Amino acid sequence: MATALKAAKEYLICPLCKNNFEDPKTLVCLHSFCKQCISNHIVEINKTESKPRGFECPTCRKQTSLSEFVGQRPEDWSSMLPTNDALSNILAALNEVENTSPSQCPKHFDKEVEFFCEDHEVFACSICSNQSHKSCRKVHSIADAVRKRRENVSVLTNDLSTQIYETEKILNNRQDQVELIESKEDEIKQEIVEMKKMVNDFFSQMETKVLDVIAEVKHKELGGIQLEINICHQIIQKARNAITEMSKTEEKNPLRFVEKYNDHIKSYDERQENLEHLLQNLTDLKIKYLANREIEKAFNDADSIGSLSVERVRGKLAKPLPKGTVQDNKLAIKLDDIKESKELSETCAVSTSRSQSIQPGIEVARVSPMKTASVASVGTHANADSDEEEPVPKLRLGEPKVKDQETITNRERDTMVTARFLRDFNVAIDKEYECTIEGAAILTSGHIVLTDSSNKCLKLFDEKYNFLAITKFSVSPGDLAVISEKEVVVCLPEMSRVKHERINIKGKKITAGEVLTLNERCFSISFNNRKMACCSTSNVYIFQRQGSSWVRDASINVNVTNLKFVALDSAAERVVVSRDGYPNRSIICMNITGLKLWTFTHEEIRLPRGIAFCGNKILVAVFDHKTIIQLNGKDGRYDGVVVQDSCLQWPCKLCLSPKGDKMLLTQTHHKMVVKDKNKVLVFRLSKSIVAERDSPK
Repeated sequence: MATALKAAKEYLICPLCKNNFEDPKTLVCLHSFCKQCISNHIVEINKTESKPRGFECPTCRKQTSLSEFVGQRPEDWSSMLPTNDALSNILAALNEVENTSPSQCPKHFDKEVEFFCEDHEVFACSICSNQSHKSCRKVHSIADAVRKRRENVSVLTNDLSTQIYETEKILNNRQDQVELIESKEDEIKQEIVEMKKMVNDFFSQMETKVLDVIAEVKHKELGGIQLEINICHQIIQKARNAITEMSKTEEKNPLRFVEKYNDHIKSYDERQENLEHLLQNLTDLKIKYLANREIEKAFNDADSIGSLSVERVRGKLAKPLPKGTVQDNKLAIKLDDIKESKELSETCAVSTSRSQSIQPGIEVARVSPMKTASVASVGTHANADSDEEEPVPKLRLGEPKVKDQETITNRERDTMVTARFLRDFNVAIDKEYECTIEGAAILTSGHIVLTDSSNKCLKLFDEKYNFLAITKFSVSPGDLAVISEKEVVVCLPEMSRVKHERINIKGKKITAGEVLTLNERCFSISFNNRKMACCSTSNVYIFQRQGSSWVRDASINVNVTNLKFVALDSAAERVVVSRDGYPNRSIICMNITGLKLWTFTHEEIRLPRGIAFCGNKILVAVFDHKTIIQLNGKDGRYDGVVVQDSCLQWPCKLCLSPKGDKMLLTQTHHKMVVKDKNKVLVFRLSKSIVAERDSPK
């Protein structure tokens, strides 16, 4: 029966959209198409016609005359075509059969399907599993197969969303190219008109020639771009259809769910391969028109009124070609499910074989890919600036109260971290209006990774603070932590998950990794020495990295609420958390088993935010006092103020570079102007010996 259903399905697919028929309409040649598909075809055929002239069948090219649609707009013609009731009834019956398909084993009709073989991707009954699949390594129960795929649905959905996002970027870029050609055409026409006023006699001889050249360039270039746009539309539509189909799969039919899931995985990989190929061969246009002003003086000696150049350069979104790969100038996109019409195919054939010289004065050039600037290390950048450090102002607060420690009565010498403001940089990209940076991290190379909850994304900047790459999430991200130079983890509080993201600095790319599901929402995260600490509002979870997996080492109930940020020391032996509000136990330090080592409190510090270890010192961003303070990591003593600058408004997240010579600080508050909220502050850090300091009395 499965074979019969498969054979029947082949005759129930629309030739245009390659999906099952929806409201099938039949032409005079008896070929059938979806109502919307044939409507789009009709409108496309007649949109350039001043008077509609009917249309051809997309399959056999037989003409459907206009006499059947007299007085009607082309948009309404599809509604007047006869409905193929036979196809509609067959589709309805087939859907009913699929939704109520039996679960009997195709080989043993008296047995029900109980297992799924991952090696062969087939269902099996108890007899088949012990005979045909006895040597297979991965034979799971139906429930396990369904559960495994349901756990990965979010990953696939995220990948599909990323695929849609990347394709939409290409689509917008291609549409910009269309607008560029149109606008440049208008500019050229305007300049020609101005020259025409001064040299009307000569212009009347040359105008037709130049405009024909422009039209030829437009025709050839738009052919290739239109093909790329069509490809993008196809990828987006199929990805959206996949998401919709998975969300509508009924739990009553787990067999159908598994089949559909596997089909979507294969379709996704095929589309991703096509998308990668498109990105590698993406080119943008550079169109220039230089008017020949000398024509005003000596137009009798001139044989043209200007020169038009069309230069093809590597697109802004184009990915670097792999080593040894030559630029593909023929746009060979391998999409089996895309079949262009005869007219479009002919247009593309012309556009993909663009000549190097169309006519005298008209040049179409291709240039080699742009080179990437070399990357300097953070240490070199910091040492280059040798200005003297400015004195650090003192925090105007009473002496802090330190709980659970002995009173210090002697004078002592200690090190103090000093911070000097270097610069700020804008993190808003493209058309983003407002950013809320929840997490920040600096890689060993000096590259910067940020999470933006307002725009639901992760951003990558180089060591010179230039934007490189972005990846989108379906929900707003929280804090992030660096696992290695090529990997970060991001909190997704709304989903109670931590998500891995892989960083490809050379390729300027961020790709999705595995997902760790937690018991509750976690807003802050820290990583050191193969251990990760995740912080919720009242608990801290410690995980140990084992290979590519995470194993939970401890769950610490801090017995307080309103925890904000968490930090692990370099040895991953101590964890420190910041906390809002009353009672005034703002900073709490524990070992990784949950034993409380010390607490820091102060009556005027109620809103500590970002927190980080700097050696054996702890830096804390104080939101309500607009300062960065330093505590002694050993016993929680208050050492002094690190930053109290006019540039600080509402400090939130702070992070240090791996060398400890640079600090990033984010700020956020509803009272801040958007311009300041979209900036990240950069400070240089250094350590100095503080003279004898009086201890608290």
